Amino acid sequence: SVPGHDASNRVEELAINLNKNLTAIAIVICLGSAEGFSLAEQAINTATKQGNWVLLKNVHLAPQWLKELEKKLHSLKPHESFRLFLSTEIHPKLPTSLLRMGLCLVFEPATGVRASLMRTLNEFSENRMERIPHIRTKAYFRLAWLHALVTEQSRIGVRP
Repeated sequence: SVPGHDASNRVEELAINLNKNLTAIAIVICLGSAEGFSLAEQAINTATKQGNWVLLKNVHLAPQWLKELEKKLHSLKPHESFRLFLSTEIHPKLPTSLLRMGLCLVFEPATGVRASLMRTLNEFSENRMERIPHIRTKAYFRLAWLHALVTEQSRIGVRP
């Protein structure tokens, strides 16, 4: 995905819709330790035997480990239902041979003021919006509108 746009929630929704057991592990800077990677490898080993799904998030933060993962995947004999999903930002150090092993989808957020406004407003739950005073709801909308305008102007290069 493009920087700042995480589409891993689509994998999580798909797993729920298909009643699949999904193990989601976020690879973050603090998981750059050996124990963090062993946790990911353990999840993969379990899932390959049981036919579960594994989602590794933000793998662009660990390009060196991805080379080891690629070697491991070549040696596995996975269950036919096993699926491994990697969520990443576009990064020059991602192993191309690993990318060629699977199907790559690039998710980009829709552009435009309306799309940006809708993305921001969808972050608020209806329950939360109903509990706050109406004046604050208006303030949230105006702030979201301003954010959408500034974001769109910066995307197309317009300076205020």
